[in-house]
Amino acid sequence: MDGNTIATRGLLVTPELPALNDTNSSIRYLEHGASSAQATWHCHKELELHLVVASSGRFFIGDYIGRYEPGHLVLTGANLPHIWIADSDSQTESTPEPLRIKVINFDGDMFEAASQHISELREIVNIIRTGGAGHEFQPRDLAIYTDLYERIASSDGLEKMIAFLELMNNLVTEEKTTLSTARDWQDFAGPTLRVVNKAIDFILQHYNEKIRLEDVALHVRLSPNRLSKYFFESTGIKYIDFLIKVRISKACEQLKTSHNQITKICYDSGFTNVSNFNRHFLRIKGMTPKQYRDRANLRLS
Repeated sequence: MDGNTIATRGLLVTPELPALNDTNSSIRYLEHGASSAQATWHCHKELELHLVVASSGRFFIGDYIGRYEPGHLVLTGANLPHIWIADSDSQTESTPEPLRIKVINFDGDMFEAASQHISELREIVNIIRTGGAGHEFQPRDLAIYTDLYERIASSDGLEKMIAFLELMNNLVTEEKTTLSTARDWQDFAGPTLRVVNKAIDFILQHYNEKIRLEDVALHVRLSPNRLSKYFFESTGIKYIDFLIKVRISKACEQLKTSHNQITKICYDSGFTNVSNFNRHFLRIKGMTPKQYRDRANLRLS
């Protein structure tokens, strides 16, 4: 997949909105939507900086699952599988602007090679090296990045490179969270990605039901063993662990946005045992569901 291609449900198509700069540039700027009908589990050799400007939903990076909102800024590493899936209620006709995510696509190897001769690039290259597992940044001033994205979008040549280096230099000092488990992600072939996309679709639609690996395998027309192999290769985790993470992610949404009792949230998220729910929640989030809700309420206040 090249830097100007966005994958959609097993097919490779151009973005909804065309790239605004020269496709031969080493720094490519893209704009595209993020609705569930256009999102897909995909990877490519280039790194990407994703800035969400509208919509909210869930994002999957490697074996990490989390929530995104406008202002969400994430670096995805080379060959790191990722997908942004918007909430259905954020994709309404009342939204006047089709733009959802701004993306800067670039080749990390180019900067790695340049840093051998330009020592000032080494701090930036360190972010690129550690970004293989994905980084989520917490910008102190989002307006700075909004402006830099606009400068990159509207400029060419050296001016665009200067804006990009300024953006990366700002990221050096920002607080960041590493998202996925560190591992060597492969550049997966189309058929594998199509199967995994179809499996993920099925899981997201039926996560709160009793779905077994055999059910998903039947849906994608593969043997359970073959699907299990494909799934682990492209997500880094087993099917059951992925399902649990999806369920915990959905539980987190309810804990933050509803007043439902934790027991009800447990069952609504697909768990059948409160004890198991609490155990998995503590393992994945590092705190109990009650502590998570209390922290979310504290942030809102």
